[in-house]
Amino acid sequence: MDNVDIINKIVLADIRARERIDEAQRELEGLESELLEKQKAMREQYYERADRHLRDVEKTETEYLDEQTSLLNEKLEQDTSAVDKAASERSIDWVETLFREIINAPLND
Repeated sequence: MDNVDIINKIVLADIRARERIDEAQRELEGLESELLEKQKAMREQYYERADRHLRDVEKTETEYLDEQTSLLNEKLEQDTSAVDKAASERSIDWVETLFREIINAPLND
């Protein structure tokens, strides 16, 4: 083998090495791009799961709030009825007591 053949082989090996490096670089860029896309998809999935969870929690808490509000309203109605009934039953007694207190009250001149 002469010097020209050796130089040609070296140049050819260099060209092949550069092609492999370029191919590896393109593959690396593709992998980086793919990794970014997967990260973005994972982030979106995480946010979707979090949103679903928040909606479920909000629904549960709203239902609980409605239930407690209903119970409190029922209690208020019962208490109001009891007060109204007591007032109604004792109103005549109260009027008579007030009347006696006023009529029998000493005059302060």
